Amino acid sequence: MDVINNQSIVHQITVKDVFSTNAFLYIDQETKHGFLFDPGAEAEKILRVIKSNDYHIEKILLTHGHFDHIGAVDKIRNELNIPVYMHELGHKYVQNARMNLSALCNRHIIVDEVNYVQSGEVFELSANSDFKVTMTHTPGHAMDQVMYYNAQDKVAFVGDTIFKGNIGSTQYEGGNEQDLMKSLNMILSLPDDVVLYNGHTDKTTVGDEKKRYGL
Repeated sequence: MDVINNQSIVHQITVKDVFSTNAFLYIDQETKHGFLFDPGAEAEKILRVIKSNDYHIEKILLTHGHFDHIGAVDKIRNELNIPVYMHELGHKYVQNARMNLSALCNRHIIVDEVNYVQSGEVFELSANSDFKVTMTHTPGHAMDQVMYYNAQDKVAFVGDTIFKGNIGSTQYEGGNEQDLMKSLNMILSLPDDVVLYNGHTDKTTVGDEKKRYGL
């Protein structure tokens, strides 16, 4: 658990079905309200962390629609009675088991009742309107891939675009190497001390990743 500016908490929860994937709770410490990013599996594990800390999750926010990032959405959404949001192109993934790759792993994961929004959407807490993240479209790994950024806390939830010491794959349907490079340049143009919380490795920073690539 990371405490940021003595105001915000980022709680990383690593879950596993076929792959290990990071889900994140981003919490306003004063109100204990917050967002849940990418609940990919092990719904009960995520719910235990939420309940044991008396967190109140207002929204589920998805970075993209691959099955290892959406597998626990339905159970958590139904348990907490909260809405789910993702980029408008996400329907191509969450409504298609082949596109979201679950069919390739002997799964059939489909998520309904998702709110599809455009790049630039700002999500704020009803409990504290100053606590917010902005969605920015960062395609390349997937057509619907986005990041969620809070400039004040200097945190970005980047999904599978960039990892600690590596970048996202473009090998699956909807991936595009040229788009990925543009998205990486966008992320690496953020301030050096922005912390990047990603889908599959430890956190890193913009500055550390720029050094790796000699930027």
